[in-house]
Amino acid sequence: MTPLAPAVLEQLFAGTPVGLAVLDSEHRYVRVNDALARINGISSHDHVGRSVSDVLGESAASTVEAALAHVLSTGEPVEGLEVDFEDGHHYLASYAPVVEPDGGRTAVAAIVQDVSQRRRAELALGRALNRMTRLQRVTAALSGALTVEQVAEVVLNDSAEAIGASCGVMSIVTERGLVDIARMGLPPGPPKLLRLDANLPMPEAVRRRSSVVVGSRDRWLADYDEAPGGVFEGFVSIPLVFEGRARACMGLGLPLTGAPDEQDMGLLNAIARQGAQAVERARLFDDRATIARTLQEGLLPREIPVIEGVDLAVHYQPIGGGGSVGGDFYDVLELNDGWWLGVVGDVCGKGAQAAVHSGLLRTTIAAMALHARDPAEILDLANRALMRQGQSWPYATVACVAFRPVEGGLRVDIASAGHPPGLVRRADGSIQELRADGLMIGIQADLQLRAVGVSLSPGDSLSIYTDGMFDARGSEDRFGEERLAAVISAAPQSAAEMAQHIADAVLEFEEGTPRDDRALLVLRAP
Repeated sequence: MTPLAPAVLEQLFAGTPVGLAVLDSEHRYVRVNDALARINGISSHDHVGRSVSDVLGESAASTVEAALAHVLSTGEPVEGLEVDFEDGHHYLASYAPVVEPDGGRTAVAAIVQDVSQRRRAELALGRALNRMTRLQRVTAALSGALTVEQVAEVVLNDSAEAIGASCGVMSIVTERGLVDIARMGLPPGPPKLLRLDANLPMPEAVRRRSSVVVGSRDRWLADYDEAPGGVFEGFVSIPLVFEGRARACMGLGLPLTGAPDEQDMGLLNAIARQGAQAVERARLFDDRATIARTLQEGLLPREIPVIEGVDLAVHYQPIGGGGSVGGDFYDVLELNDGWWLGVVGDVCGKGAQAAVHSGLLRTTIAAMALHARDPAEILDLANRALMRQGQSWPYATVACVAFRPVEGGLRVDIASAGHPPGLVRRADGSIQELRADGLMIGIQADLQLRAVGVSLSPGDSLSIYTDGMFDARGSEDRFGEERLAAVISAAPQSAAEMAQHIADAVLEFEEGTPRDDRALLVLRAP
């Protein structure tokens, strides 16, 4: 191969678009092409004889000089070294030894390429990916936030972390004004109320339904009525707007003056949009839960009577932790001649309609109990009364237990309209299934009911429950009747402890929130 002529090499050195240089053993420039001169902002001529630290500045020079020292001492090249300048430019440099005929290393050849644009693109892509990841994380966290307070904590903390805020507050919009419900980086204290017409950044953001940015404390003092609280320089207010109305507002204090950049503001507004939807969902959930609790409390007895000679307990578990109502109910009623009636029922369906039907069924049974003592007769009369109304009636299962204290324990008569069998636990822990089969309420006028009697000796108990107890689903199967019987067998002695033990076992077994309501009545002979 014919070697290139010196003139050609000179032309390549001068005309190549990447920076080229030769440096001596003292890290001084010997030759520099025009491309590197433009990169460093100094003419080629002015490079000659000057050291790397003199031309590049202390920060970049330390990186370059370490590479030069390595090449001269080892003879090994350094490739792809990233060099960052204080002005924000980024360069990719490679260094190789210049070997003399006698094998000595007295100089280093350098190739330098400006990669600032590529680095900015990489940083922009990285920030975009980080924003996307944060939004996905916020979405996941908000999906599990059921209350307005939980939503506020998620939105405030993630937003503050995203822009490095030093403090922040989340306030809910009420008729009285803005009331803070979450804080970070601020001293604890009672909720603060801001009037919506106040001349302050957060009320202004609510009125405008758009973000308000205050670049400095001086700007705040010049534009607004009250001095800012908290330790911060800049401040940004972002309203949480849903269907054209600001439902809440977030305020973030910034440790430095200035405003978040366009990308950070875009992220904050995206989090605020998700937060607004979650706030509205949480409000609806709170409203629904309040209605559900009020309705359910109105359908269940206010208190269970204390009956001499009887150890009695009840337990009720609503659907979804109380956010919905169902058709399960219980009651304890006084009959004649020292008898009492325990009732546990389950009306098919869920929601307000099922709850109303269960309330009607409960009151109808109570009315029939004024005229009869036999539990089968009470259920038969209640069924006939409901069917005479001439309207579609949902099916329901009900167990009625008539009981009274007697010498040596309790006398019990049970009748069942399609209800799960009762479970008798004897004092020794053995379980006896108590069946009194009959048709469900609402099937036909004649339910073919009959009462079955049993005696409970001291220490014996009877548990009556709805199907939500054994139909609860775990990770692989349902709780089931056999597991329920085993739990009852191992439960503590008292009725209250037994009821709580059963309820806890079912709840611990079940995955997620309860999908069905549950009613339980435990009757024990002390």
